[in-house]
Amino acid sequence: MLPAPTDVQAVASEFAGCADLSWNLDRDARLFLIERAEDAAELAFRQVATATKKSASVNAMVSRKKYWFRLAAAGPAGQGPWSEPISVFAP
Repeated sequence: MLPAPTDVQAVASEFAGCADLSWNLDRDARLFLIERAEDAAELAFRQVATATKKSASVNAMVSRKKYWFRLAAAGPAGQGPWSEPISVFAP
């Protein structure tokens, strides 16, 4: 099984409503699943993007609102566990 992505980072993009994500790449991963949740007492994650590299930009967020992201690697053996959630305020 693939490990969870590590060193996950999210920063506000220079564009309104966008965030730039990056993480360490596991060489056996073929795809990364990206989920987002709006800030709440209970986070309700839903998939918003996939990536094949070690970074991605995610948009369609409300400016000045806090969001949480988590990632999972996927490969021939299936999907690995989710990373720890990280937060960012949309610009």
